[in-house]
Amino acid sequence: MQHLKQKWFLYNLVAVLTVLAVVTPVQTSFAQQEDTLPACEISSIIFNHTHYSLYETIHVTVRVVDSQGTPFGGAVVRADVTKDAVQASAAEGFGLVDRVGEYDGVYTYTGINGQYIFDVTASDPTGTYFSACSASEAVLVGDISTDPTGEPTDEPTTEPTTEPTTEPTTEPTTEPTTEPTTEPTTEPTTEPTTEPTTEPTTEPTPTTEPTIEPTPTTPPSDTPTLAFEPADLSLDSCTAEESMVLTVDGMTDLVGLELEIMYDTSVVQVADADPDKPGVQINNNGAFANGFEVENEVNTSSGIINFTATLLGDQISSKANVITIDWVPQSLGTSQVRINNFALSDPNGNPITAELDNGNVTVSVNCASTISGSVALEGQDDYSGVTIVGSTGDEMVTGADGSFSVTGGEPVMIKKAGYLSARAEVGTAAQIAGGDVSATNVGHIILLAGDINGDDIINILDLAYVASKYQGTDELADLNDDGTVNIFDLSLAAGNYNTQGPLVAWQ
Repeated sequence: MQHLKQKWFLYNLVAVLTVLAVVTPVQTSFAQQEDTLPACEISSIIFNHTHYSLYETIHVTVRVVDSQGTPFGGAVVRADVTKDAVQASAAEGFGLVDRVGEYDGVYTYTGINGQYIFDVTASDPTGTYFSACSASEAVLVGDISTDPTGEPTDEPTTEPTTEPTTEPTTEPTTEPTTEPTTEPTTEPTTEPTTEPTTEPTTEPTPTTEPTIEPTPTTPPSDTPTLAFEPADLSLDSCTAEESMVLTVDGMTDLVGLELEIMYDTSVVQVADADPDKPGVQINNNGAFANGFEVENEVNTSSGIINFTATLLGDQISSKANVITIDWVPQSLGTSQVRINNFALSDPNGNPITAELDNGNVTVSVNCASTISGSVALEGQDDYSGVTIVGSTGDEMVTGADGSFSVTGGEPVMIKKAGYLSARAEVGTAAQIAGGDVSATNVGHIILLAGDINGDDIINILDLAYVASKYQGTDELADLNDDGTVNIFDLSLAAGNYNTQGPLVAWQ
């Protein structure tokens, strides 16, 4: 019944858009209108703070208006972030959500001290209302002013004031008065008796310093710690998955634990430890395996792991493993694995303090395999022009049969203008081959038609564009490539309404 309702909605939507297309003048392309369209203006880029701490989330609001100051809704707004720090990083982009002229977004990768430059662009996905505009704004993250200002101010003020005043006053007054009076009378009698007795008694006194200095090394051994092992995990971009264990050490009466762990979803993802349960979970195979699991959830969109558990009638009093995280590579780079929040409890409900040792997962290229497969285009018989990119950056374009072969292994990205993108995740070939990890063929996938503006989702913006080109010859709107934009193209786009890429349904 639900399926019939959805079909009925799509047919009605196609009918409405068809009528809209008939009364809408046919326009040939985005490019022809841009010169005559009024330009938009990014009137302001607003951050919720003027200065952020490390790992603090940045909330940003972008206001897009016309020349009269009227808010523009329906724009595609994107921010590309460049970190101007000691170690500059590549620009990282994200899209913003439309709030009718105000576009909101969040940026969470704030683990480097420095100035974060937000380069914002706004564009009209339909190309019918306004031309693109852009603006930039910067905000500070972390503490970048301590080192530069500290060193110059301390060194000049200390050295000049101490050295000149002490040396000249001491040397002239002491040497002339002591040498003439003491040498004739005292040298024969004093030197033999004083020097031997004073030096041996004075020099042994430094033996107390070595006994005091080592004492600070003892407290850390008794301090409870939460640490990842290995602390720095190296992951091959063609490897299915690798494990990292979180351990507790130095605990004497631990019975309960609550964790929030953050990671970078663009670099790695968490492999589901229990596919039979809804959602994604980490592996609770450590000291709390036989306890009561309160929460075990991975938000694979935001990169947050939440785990809460307690022991029943038992406690941890020695080093123990808590959880295991199985990482799957997504792209080249390094993701910090950071314990953002935690709570440890003893049997009486009292909190236990602990030191944290965060970890890192680095994905690098070490792929000798060649990945092959085939791709088809919905609504067409000719599958040429699809771009295939392997994990090492090897790139090719398909011929009419849609077959491909790229070096470097998984993941593999598939893109074609007018279609949702697809992705062959790490382990896709093994899954298609029934578990054979040596397999290199990812199978076959069909790209769904209708993503006109290239934002990897098919929505009303795409359908409106196809409808506006009705009975025309616009190549982008002509989804089935029969030379005319007609009901068949509208039906293709409407049938995929609200579908989002990248597609991963390989067969």
